Amino acid sequence: MTSNEDHKTQRLCRRVAEVLTLALSDCGDDALLDLSIVDVEPAPSPGRLLVTVESSRPEPDPVPILAALARVHGRLRSEVARAVRRKRAPELLFRLAPPDSAK
Repeated sequence: MTSNEDHKTQRLCRRVAEVLTLALSDCGDDALLDLSIVDVEPAPSPGRLLVTVESSRPEPDPVPILAALARVHGRLRSEVARAVRRKRAPELLFRLAPPDSAK
């Protein structure tokens, strides 16, 4: 990747993180209210982004969190599509950060 492409990808990831932060706070699903976006990175390209989320709950159960993210996936991707100017909205993959991960 060239430096210019790398810069554009980093900018895209930052923008997607901002959009998802707002969208999660407004989604109305109790399982997602205590989540925060830790990182967004290409997986492996800007067409697919890996979104790492973190729960403020101690030792969260990943099953209901990931199920809730799957339920709102389409809405979140639509929000991203509205906010970023790309031919196609990137696919979003979610993972839960380990509870003891450094911030």
